[in-house]
Amino acid sequence: MERLPRDWFPERHLFGPYRTFLYHLTLADIKTRYRSAWMGWLWNLVQPLLLTACYYLVFEKILGLTLAGGWNYVVFLILGVLPWQFLCASLTQGSQSLERYASWIFSTTAPRIIFPASTFLSLLFYFLAQLLLAWIVMFPGHGRLTGQVAWLAPGLAFAVLAGWNLCLV
Repeated sequence: MERLPRDWFPERHLFGPYRTFLYHLTLADIKTRYRSAWMGWLWNLVQPLLLTACYYLVFEKILGLTLAGGWNYVVFLILGVLPWQFLCASLTQGSQSLERYASWIFSTTAPRIIFPASTFLSLLFYFLAQLLLAWIVMFPGHGRLTGQVAWLAPGLAFAVLAGWNLCLV
């Protein structure tokens, strides 16, 4: 198996001395994001389920659309809604992170990539929590995974890489 070249991620040396700073920025973002929301952190988990329920009611019940191949429509919807929300949040919040941390950028010697990286890591934390909840909701007692679900891992890896790139826009 061929090894990755040493410069496959040239910015990795920027994170080394600032790893603790990145950790604390990410942790602060995770703690404060839903502090003023009525439902708090639970809103992060409930909101995609509500959006999926709305899509389900409109497309499955009102319009009568069904999927060929035996796919469960709710599973199909939630596997589309979660990565889409992650990508949208990566683009909007990642691009706003430099403005949000503008005073910190000028008062610290940390490289600027640290601030979108902390935003991306906090969004990734929420995305993984949503995926865990979706897994619990989607596959209760089914016991086996079909070949269609095997495409989930590469698709989610692509969504994470795309989210990282969108955070840097």
